[in-house]
Amino acid sequence: MNTTNMNNNVIQENILKSANINIMTEILEKIGRMLIRDFNEIRHIAFEKRRTFIEKYESRASDMIMNFLHQKRPQYGIISKSQTYQEDEDIKWIINPLSGIENFAHNINSFCCSIAIMEDDRIIASMILDPLSREMFYAESGKGAFLNHKLMHVSRNIYSNKSLFGTIKDVGLNYRKIGCPLLDLAYVACGRFDGCITKVKHICDYAAGILLASESKAKIKVYSEESDSITNDELSPLHPTKSINLPNYLICSNEKLHEYMLTALNEFTA
Repeated sequence: MNTTNMNNNVIQENILKSANINIMTEILEKIGRMLIRDFNEIRHIAFEKRRTFIEKYESRASDMIMNFLHQKRPQYGIISKSQTYQEDEDIKWIINPLSGIENFAHNINSFCCSIAIMEDDRIIASMILDPLSREMFYAESGKGAFLNHKLMHVSRNIYSNKSLFGTIKDVGLNYRKIGCPLLDLAYVACGRFDGCITKVKHICDYAAGILLASESKAKIKVYSEESDSITNDELSPLHPTKSINLPNYLICSNEKLHEYMLTALNEFTA
């Protein structure tokens, strides 16, 4: 009997049995179906009316997520981009019904939805769903990060000239711009990107992603365009709001390439 495979299955089964992971899965799958339906519909809508269409989706989806989560966990608070509920509670859901809004508006298939749980200012669980690719990224603190129930890890690439970075800043790296901060972080976590530099405007833009990255052994720092400086402290799920004034940029990569990315960014912005 292959005990390694058996142990891996046990780990995956334990993750799947987490009550909060199951709650997030249930509601994000519903939201994912809404996203796919609206994504197929938006191509038939005049471009000047698409922003209103998306706002209606976000309002409808946010209400659905908040009502569902409050029913399941009435003692938790909820944070979204547009509103908060019971914000003084020690445990809060952080929801984002659509990351990659500009892609969605232009009918480009790089977008997702997400939920994270913050307890005493620590991100302890998170999930990101890419509904079109049917990929579910999720993590719990200390239990690893998973993609469709398979354990994931950052890339082990140590060569910058063989790396692919997800970024919105041209810093002389081989990069691909996907226009979705949460997927940038998820792709680093699963090893598709060796690193990324992505702009975030709200905690909902990155909360679910930084736990995935951390559990996959990635490193994250903050670059402030306003002060043209990089924070000394790492951005961690243990302190998701420390050393970051929003909006700002996150620099995320595997450990081997992190210093290279910081150096490249410093040289480009000098």
